[in-house]
Amino acid sequence: MTHTENNLVLIVDDDRSICITVSIYLQRQGYSTCIAHDGFTGLDLFREKNPCLCIVDLHMPILDGHGFLREVRFGGSNTPVIITTGEPDMDSVIDVLQHGAQDFIVKPFNLVELFSKVEQIIDSIRHHRKEELLSELLELHSISSKLAATSDHNEVLDVVFHSCLQAVNSQHGYLMLFDDEQQKLSLVRAVGEYHGAEYSSMDHDDEWPEAKWVCNHNRTVTIRDGLCEITELESFSQRIQGMMIVTPLRAGDQVVGVVCVEGFTGDHLHGQLGKSLLEIMAAQAGTAIKNAGLYHTLNQRITDLNFIADYAEQFVGMVDPEDVLISFLDTIRDFFSVDFVGVLLLKKRFHNFLYWSHFEHTETAIDAVCEESILCFNQNSSHQITASRVKKLPLITDSPSREGELQPFTYSQLIPLIWGDFEFGSLVLKWVKKPDQLENQSKLLRGIINQTRFALTNAKLYSDIKENYLRTIKALAIAVDAKDAYTHGHSENVMKFSEIMARFMKLSEVEIDRIRNGGLLHDIGKIGIPGYILNKPEPLTDDEFNGVMKTHPTLGANIIKDVPFLLDLNPIILYHHENYNGSGYPLGLAGDAIPFDARIVHIADAYEAMTSNRPYRKSLGTKEAVKRLKACAGGQFDPTMVDIFIAAMIEAGEITSEDL
Repeated sequence: MTHTENNLVLIVDDDRSICITVSIYLQRQGYSTCIAHDGFTGLDLFREKNPCLCIVDLHMPILDGHGFLREVRFGGSNTPVIITTGEPDMDSVIDVLQHGAQDFIVKPFNLVELFSKVEQIIDSIRHHRKEELLSELLELHSISSKLAATSDHNEVLDVVFHSCLQAVNSQHGYLMLFDDEQQKLSLVRAVGEYHGAEYSSMDHDDEWPEAKWVCNHNRTVTIRDGLCEITELESFSQRIQGMMIVTPLRAGDQVVGVVCVEGFTGDHLHGQLGKSLLEIMAAQAGTAIKNAGLYHTLNQRITDLNFIADYAEQFVGMVDPEDVLISFLDTIRDFFSVDFVGVLLLKKRFHNFLYWSHFEHTETAIDAVCEESILCFNQNSSHQITASRVKKLPLITDSPSREGELQPFTYSQLIPLIWGDFEFGSLVLKWVKKPDQLENQSKLLRGIINQTRFALTNAKLYSDIKENYLRTIKALAIAVDAKDAYTHGHSENVMKFSEIMARFMKLSEVEIDRIRNGGLLHDIGKIGIPGYILNKPEPLTDDEFNGVMKTHPTLGANIIKDVPFLLDLNPIILYHHENYNGSGYPLGLAGDAIPFDARIVHIADAYEAMTSNRPYRKSLGTKEAVKRLKACAGGQFDPTMVDIFIAAMIEAGEITSEDL
């Protein structure tokens, strides 16, 4: 017969003639043999040669057949053992069979009988192995079907890892993925105790040396009881007890990761056959992992693009850079799980540092982070700003802080918000512990920053256009004043008094800005009033006043109606001559029906008119103007507004206590 598989038989007997006789006979039948004359030598040969079957004498000096059998089984091997004995007794026979012997034969034995037992056992093993192989192949087919049926990355990793462990009946191992772009290994699955870094650069030779060698050489490594054929892994191998196989996960010629299994039995079936199945499985697994990774990346990219698109939609119609940045900070805070986020926003006079934190911080700590953001901007800009011109403002003042002791930040990202000629400031992100997914989210972060860039740029362009329009309108307002030598500077004074009142009332900057601009442009309609009426030294006739002069609020509203960002000034321009008692023009509105802003400008306009020279009279003076404001409270003016106006002007130093 010809044996294509392992056909080595180990013969262990202190009777040298029996060893030689049995060896010669088995060799003639097609087997290979090796001989030992005591139990310890037999064990050494067993571990070195890995025979397919052992014929062992029960009674030997030093280590007998009982001891040999116990050592073999204790090592986890299922290699069949035939016990021979010249002094048989029932207790000994029962004992060796209970401890794992496949059969026994009494000396002197017939060589034909011995050979028959050997063949029966070998055939039984061969049949068993075929069944195991068929079972493994069916399992491999089942695993392949599972891998083909799913594109979920985590599910693929689970199937691959558990299948590799089962292929060699192992209870310990790990699975690592290789990132070719970043040249690092990441531990994604593990059973047992592994103390290496979860993420490890390929440059760090002291971490996961066996996995990195397999990745670099695209070869399987086998370590058995501290021995390994790879010279570079000798120091690592010496720490391994039992058996370990580390094999590459391949997708074509590309290594996408490694799988390690260890601690399994080292016999023929789970050694050679298991290793082959493991390598076949690893090859299929590598392709499945790569495909699942590509699918996951594609899905993640689609998700990210949808997220960015939804994020960009919120900027439609948003024209205030500060609103853009607040929305940006909210998104960063919620999606990237930061512990601190802050943005330096440049403005004309004073700059703002808007921030949010999970923890309560001292003023010194906030100052330090603000300094970082200023330094980041200064290092990337041709302009330089100082901390003295930066106001630090919490993004959400009523946000509850985390409980527990404040921990120091261990990871930061500083990003200048500078694109060409557009310089907005800088962004600072801080974490107590670096998030695991931050590197994977870097593209998403860049996408969000780019969308914010577009929104900020649009807001800046809008602001510039608005400012240019305001300059043009201001020039028109000055032109209106210039038509009337007696009212030169009237619009700017009304703007000044209106702003004093608005700030005294602690209105928002947006409201103050609207009231200022409304005060400046309230008489823009007078550009359509003939100069002879504006400069007439005597009182106007009924037709001149009611037919012409009273039209200037409506004319002004029509002038700005087609300028989108001046539409919020329309109520001021149109209604600044409406009286509280309903006797004003152009619509005769009364009380709270008159817009709030218009009531403010109405008082500021009247006060400025009374305290300046007119063609038909001299200035009434501050004292008389205050007296008339009070007298007309409830009639021409909102009484509450009159009191507020006087208090605001006193605080600003425009009215003294003597004027009252």
